[in-house]
Amino acid sequence: MIGDKNFKSMRKYQYYDTGDDGDVDAYGVNWLAQTFTPEAVHMISKVKLKLFRVGDPGTVKVSIKNTTAGKPSGADLCSGTIEGINITEDTNGEWYEITLGSGYTFEKNKMYAIVVRAPDGDASNKVSWRRDTGDATYPGGTLCTSSDSGVDWGIISGSDCMFEEWGVGEPAPTAVVWGLLPKSQIDSELIEEAIARMIAEHNEDETAHLGEGQSLQSHKASEIIDHVVASIIADKIKDGEVTVSKFKYDKLVIECIFESLDYWTQTKMGSAYIYPHLASVKIGTGATINSICDMSAEAYVEGEGMLFSKAPQFMTVVKFNTNSDQEAYLVANDYSLSSFGFKIVGATLYALHLKDSIEYTTDISSGVDITQYHRYKAIYYPGTKIEFYVDDVLKATHTENLPEESEEVNDIGWFNYRIKNTAAADKSMRIRYLVFTQDT
Repeated sequence: MIGDKNFKSMRKYQYYDTGDDGDVDAYGVNWLAQTFTPEAVHMISKVKLKLFRVGDPGTVKVSIKNTTAGKPSGADLCSGTIEGINITEDTNGEWYEITLGSGYTFEKNKMYAIVVRAPDGDASNKVSWRRDTGDATYPGGTLCTSSDSGVDWGIISGSDCMFEEWGVGEPAPTAVVWGLLPKSQIDSELIEEAIARMIAEHNEDETAHLGEGQSLQSHKASEIIDHVVASIIADKIKDGEVTVSKFKYDKLVIECIFESLDYWTQTKMGSAYIYPHLASVKIGTGATINSICDMSAEAYVEGEGMLFSKAPQFMTVVKFNTNSDQEAYLVANDYSLSSFGFKIVGATLYALHLKDSIEYTTDISSGVDITQYHRYKAIYYPGTKIEFYVDDVLKATHTENLPEESEEVNDIGWFNYRIKNTAAADKSMRIRYLVFTQDT
């Protein structure tokens, strides 16, 4: 078949795609070409060729060239490649699509050439192009061959290769900007101006979308109108309007600013000390080496302290006076039992949990100066993971060997601060705040 078929968008222009009864080979310096003549101005995007291979011809290059006296000439106007090993070995051939880079815009009624070569091939490794050898009828071109890599070409009259060239039509001489057109022949307001005006009118309409079945009416009826995060208290609820009946008591919450150390067990070894202050407490070792200061909160009733099944979590604000020769713990429960929290060795900060008294740690020191106040937060998700945060930045997640209540007697511990020096120097931590929660 010959001619020009009409399609929307990309379409097939010149082609010759039936009647093949033979083939012609490309390899090494032996190149092939099929000339053709576009009947309309258009940009070529790709070609489809009917090919098969013998052996492995390597990378096959396909390009478009101008012609002189009916033969390919000059540099490639555009080109593409196909890997020869991916071509069928069936000598009947198959159709293959080769994209031609950014394409090229053809002139009307000017002859061009599709050129095929396999420069890495040889007589045993070649690409073969199916062709009509006897009574070819494509009127716009013919088969051409070269035995010196396209320097000289011969025309093979009466023989045409199977090809299709695809592209898009001629671009409009001037681009029309739809929004800059007038609304109609009797209204000179531009379309863009009309859209902007109607949007402004809509934004100023307090009754927009409140009609029956419209979006705001549905939201209002369902009481699901969204608010900016954290805005509802500031702009919707007045002081004193929240009643006790609105509170939900589904959490046990312990908040401590250390105004009192009642119910905190204080253990001091060596030269250790504990100095409570208003809204903070300082615990330290003194200058005697291997001194230990331990401060822990306990429930005094077995099974009523921290429980792993109740999704415990805590946040505490702490800073250290030095970053060397020290070992410290900030943990929920007890540092020597199943627990989770943070461990400090010298200046190194670790995310920590214990299972059967075995420590599992992750170094999270990067970007954290322990001699400055930081918010240390840890969240236990029963049986799945523990998340560790510093200043609300997630630093580590532990998912393996998690502690569980069944491993030990349900402890009565809530929280434990502990610091030990490993040199003859005072090491201390100042604790400003602790909040501990778990499900009721």
